[in-house]
Amino acid sequence: MEMKNKCALVKKQLRRCGFGNWSIVDPRDQQDYFLHVCITDSLITANWDMLFVYASSVDSDRIAQFNLLENYKSQLKKEAVVIGDFNSLLNSREKKGGNSNFNYKILPFRNLINNLGLMDMGYMGPHMTWNNQRDGPHHIKERLDRALATPHWLFLYSSALVYHLEDLRSDHCPILLSMDPTMEKAKRRFTFDRRWANLQKVQNVIFGAWQQNTNGHKLFQVFNKLKNC
Repeated sequence: MEMKNKCALVKKQLRRCGFGNWSIVDPRDQQDYFLHVCITDSLITANWDMLFVYASSVDSDRIAQFNLLENYKSQLKKEAVVIGDFNSLLNSREKKGGNSNFNYKILPFRNLINNLGLMDMGYMGPHMTWNNQRDGPHHIKERLDRALATPHWLFLYSSALVYHLEDLRSDHCPILLSMDPTMEKAKRRFTFDRRWANLQKVQNVIFGAWQQNTNGHKLFQVFNKLKNC
C-alpha cells in the first residue's frame, strides 16, 4: 500500500510491474494513516477485515495513531489482519546500525499488538525491510514493515505466508501476504539434479518457458519465466 501518491502514479507503477487485479483510492489528507477493507472470501465462506497501516515516523504522532487504532478495535471482526509500515520495532534484533537507544520504538508497538490481540506472522526473505540508503558506518537497516493477524484469522488461513520481496529502488522492500495453501511448498528445500540438464524433455521445457512473452518489470519477467520452467 502506498499512502501518499495519487492514483495515476500508482496505476502506472502497477502496470509496469505486471499486476492486473488491484483497487485504488486517492489519499485524502496527511491524517489518513490506515485503510480499512472488508473482505469476503467465497471459497471458504468467510468475512474478515484488513487494515493497511502507514504509521508516522514522528514518535508523538505515531503513539497517538496507535492509541486511535486500539480504540478502533471494536470496529474489527475477530478475523482480522493488520499490515503495513508501522515505523516500529519489536526487539533489538530488528535494527542494525545507528543509535542503540530505541526502546521508544518498541514498547508502544508491543502494547498495540497485545491490546489488539494480534500475532506477528513472521516472514520469508530478507530480515530487514527498510534501509536509509547510506554507505559505511552511517548505514542503518530496520524491520519496520510486517503483517499481524488475530488467532481467529490464522485459524482460517493456517497456510498463509508473508514474503519480504526485493526493494526496487525504494528504501522499503515490498511485503506480500499469500493465503494460497500451495505456497507451503516454498518451505521445502529444492535440490537440482544435474543429470536433468541432459534430458531433452527438460531442455524443451526451459526453452519454451524462456520464449514466452511476459509484461512488467524486467525482474518480474525473469521471475515469471523461472516459475514456468
